[in-house]
Amino acid sequence: MKLLRPCEPIIFEFEGRTSDEAIQRARQELGDSAPIRCWKARRGGFFGFFARETYIAGLTPPEGLAKQEKAGSPWSHRSHTDEAVADSDDWANQLLKYAERTTLSDLVEGTKDKVVLGLDLIPENVFSSVLSEAEATLNGQSTPKAEGSVQTRRQEYLEQSVVAEPERIEGLIESLIGIGVPSQYHPCESDATLDGLLRSLRKLPEARPIPISGGSVIVVVGECHEAIAAARQVVATLGLVSSEPFAVEPSDSARLQILLRQCAKKVTVIVVDAPLRSRCLNEVASWVEKLKPDYVLGAVSATNKRSDVDRWQRQLGCIDALAVSSLSDTAAPGELLGVHPIVYIDGLPASALRWVLALVGSIMESGR
Repeated sequence: MKLLRPCEPIIFEFEGRTSDEAIQRARQELGDSAPIRCWKARRGGFFGFFARETYIAGLTPPEGLAKQEKAGSPWSHRSHTDEAVADSDDWANQLLKYAERTTLSDLVEGTKDKVVLGLDLIPENVFSSVLSEAEATLNGQSTPKAEGSVQTRRQEYLEQSVVAEPERIEGLIESLIGIGVPSQYHPCESDATLDGLLRSLRKLPEARPIPISGGSVIVVVGECHEAIAAARQVVATLGLVSSEPFAVEPSDSARLQILLRQCAKKVTVIVVDAPLRSRCLNEVASWVEKLKPDYVLGAVSATNKRSDVDRWQRQLGCIDALAVSSLSDTAAPGELLGVHPIVYIDGLPASALRWVLALVGSIMESGR
């Protein structure tokens, strides 16, 4: 009968011409109590040819011992020419010492993986509840809501964590009227909160995006210093690093220069001096109309009255949006809301939230 060679690494080997001879040699060295195994092998030859058959008797280590052999453990490989092994009693003692040494702590020390536990460990009853609920779910059964279960605790948490409603602000509507906010942007009395004000201001008209495609022409009209500040904000918003807004006089030469930039596919930001009380608004409007710009931005101060801005816009013609400045210099910063879409508030992009901050800040200042 052919004996299969064991897969475990060998510690001791004893060769013989027959199996009995090999086993007898192993017993003489290892003792009668050692777990001896014997198998057939081929030795010698050249590339597998002319090899002779022989029998090997040997000892196989306990499971896991071979791993320590590679790390230089005391169970390293020895042949029968090494110093004599202890008798059967010593062999049993060595096995016992190995069993005591192979503990969970040894296994943990031999791995590079790390297990990190949180400060709050899960109680045993909660862990048992999770297992029972998972098992019932897999079996298609309904899980009773036992005391301390995950479902019960989740329900208790949801009942306790009730989100508080926004606090109602007394006198909010009257304060908005006082700073000039039109009535269509007031929250209702029952919703007189900061959230309610934010929802109301989201009704403000939205401006279309400022064009950035090659050859676009953006005209900024208004008081000179206000128009220049708004034009620089446009350049920064569009990311036109190499471009600067330049002021022009409404003339044919200026229009020709702008047409050349259009042919070169360059974005052009133009500043045209056109104050609200200027007597040349009709000439400016005619020149802008011939230019056919892609976007017209009106730069105005919040200190101007709503009626003046309306009249100014009618004289100039089409204005796509406004850039409002100097909100802190007026007692009615909300007066220009809704006249036209507003893209900038004091040099910052306009939004409903930014208007809330500006208006509430004005109300607080007026109340001091």
